Amino acid sequence: TAKLFNGHVFRYLWDGNVMVQEWQYDEKDRQQHSIDEFGRIRMLGDEPVENLVTWVYEEGLYVPVAKLQNGERYTIISDYMGRPVEAYNSYGNVVWQADYDIYGDLRNIKGIRDFIPFRQLGQYEDDETRLYYNRFRYYDPRIGNYISQDPIRLSGNNPTLYGYVGDCNWHIDIFGLSDSSKLGAALGPAPGVNHDAHHIVMANSTDSRMVSLRNQMENFTPPIGKNSKENGIWLPRQAKDRIAGTKLTAHKGEGIHSDAYKQSIYDRLNNKGREEFIAELDLIKEELNDGKTFKCKS
Repeated sequence: TAKLFNGHVFRYLWDGNVMVQEWQYDEKDRQQHSIDEFGRIRMLGDEPVENLVTWVYEEGLYVPVAKLQNGERYTIISDYMGRPVEAYNSYGNVVWQADYDIYGDLRNIKGIRDFIPFRQLGQYEDDETRLYYNRFRYYDPRIGNYISQDPIRLSGNNPTLYGYVGDCNWHIDIFGLSDSSKLGAALGPAPGVNHDAHHIVMANSTDSRMVSLRNQMENFTPPIGKNSKENGIWLPRQAKDRIAGTKLTAHKGEGIHSDAYKQSIYDRLNNKGREEFIAELDLIKEELNDGKTFKCKS
């Protein structure tokens, strides 16, 4: 990706959901391009790469651990939430330090504010606007709210289009791209407030039974997506959130993520053909509609 600002070109290189490199150069040095008869874009020279910054992350996570720039290495220390709080140079000296207010804005900054641009996990501060870029949305830490609408709109089960999640005390969605959000979009509008999109075959569980079932789903022709409507159902968050006249199993407190649930789902779906698999998913949804519960560990 690229950005033009104040006579400079800012370039960003991403690896999936994380930014791994960024650099900038004068706009006058920007290379021209041409389009050949086949519609292919060809650069008329090499793009300059100046002030290159490389970011290193904790393996498998989105927490930055190091900054590499101009032959220097800086170690980044984060708090328990994954937010950077300190940066050290190779001599062990603090070169950047900050803490956060309740909305995620920086306080007590030591060093240059944007030396470390990462804020709350998944957010990158835009130096010109002081807004936090959060994949598809911009967050204003001064007011503690998004200024961009939720891209999945009402399927996010939020009270407003500018909300984060329905209940920020329980549900987190770092990138606005969680599997629950994707499943919610596939299922359509929630039947009421405080309802969660539930994956029958759990989308992110590392339990070997759930991993095996997801692999089987991926190997079908065509595959059954883990975030497809076939694998999902809207459930009330808690028993008190049930809509009058319904008996749906609650997403919390009725064993829907217990070992007993995982074993039951595995036993019913394992080694089935694609059509049988989908038919069994439908039966499971019918049982959840009737309020089936699962034993929780005491």
